Amino acid sequence: MLSDERILGSGDFVAKVLKAADDLAERKSENRIKLSDLISRVCQDLKLAEDEIYSSIRKRIVSQARCIISFLAVRELRYKTTEVARSLKVGQANISRAVEKGRRLISEENSIRENILNKA
Repeated sequence: MLSDERILGSGDFVAKVLKAADDLAERKSENRIKLSDLISRVCQDLKLAEDEIYSSIRKRIVSQARCIISFLAVRELRYKTTEVARSLKVGQANISRAVEKGRRLISEENSIRENILNKA
């Protein structure tokens, strides 16, 4: 009989739950977009040059792009904040703040999320 101390239920139920978790993890890894591709897609969608994202420029649209990238990378694609910070060439604390700002931006305009994550 299969058992797992984290899951209450019969052996069949435990097997189903563990299989579903494995399937979900596999799908997430298959559909994961590289950070460089995500950055390119956001820049393309917002009509920005990629080098602006990496610069210290403080234009509003560039800041919004960084926030959108941070949110999508951390919350949707499950990258670590340290990975995103390294890619954007900023500090990890900046990414943590940007994730929340990105969430607000995307909740206001959900088509941004769809446009970027569903591009082929």
